[in-house]
Amino acid sequence: MTKEVHLVFGTTGEYSDRLEWLVGAFSTVDAAQNHIEALTKVYHQFDRVRCGYSRKKEESSLLKEALKELDPSFIEDYTGTAWYYESTVWRG
Repeated sequence: MTKEVHLVFGTTGEYSDRLEWLVGAFSTVDAAQNHIEALTKVYHQFDRVRCGYSRKKEESSLLKEALKELDPSFIEDYTGTAWYYESTVWRG
C-alpha cells in the first residue's frame, strides 16, 4: 500500500536569488492547505511597511516571532514570502 505525504515549502526571492525551504510534512492535503492558510493569515496581519526594499527591523522581528511556530525557517526579501505544497509517495 502506498501512502502520500504532502510537503509544505516556503519561498522568497526571484530568479537566481530565489530561496526555498521545507516547512513541514503533512498526512493529508487538507492539513497542508490549512497550514498554508495559517501561515498566510499571520503573514498578512503585518503591513508591508517598507523602508527601501525591506521591512523595518522592528516589524521584521515581530513577524518572525509570530511565525516561528508555524515556519521556524521563515525568510523574507523584497519580493515577499509565499508557501505552497507538493505531494509525493512515502517510501519509508
